[in-house]
Amino acid sequence: EVGSEDRLGGVEQRRMADAVQIDEFEQLDFLASETRVAVVSKVEMTVKKNGQKVSLPRFVQIMTFDAGKITHACQAYDPTELLAALRL
Repeated sequence: EVGSEDRLGGVEQRRMADAVQIDEFEQLDFLASETRVAVVSKVEMTVKKNGQKVSLPRFVQIMTFDAGKITHACQAYDPTELLAALRL
């Protein structure tokens, strides 16, 4: 089962889907160990309410696996540009 952080992350993802349109999602790099995978991506998006373009040049997702299932997932990115665009 996915932990509470991940369930909250799902809420964040739904809110983001309501607020932005993803224009480009490019996977740049994959880093793997026995139980974890990190994916580094570049994301270009548009804020729906004002048309402001936002770039996340390093959007990192980290997933932990056990018996072939994701047991934990988290993401990291610099939200500065996105937060400024959402405030407009």
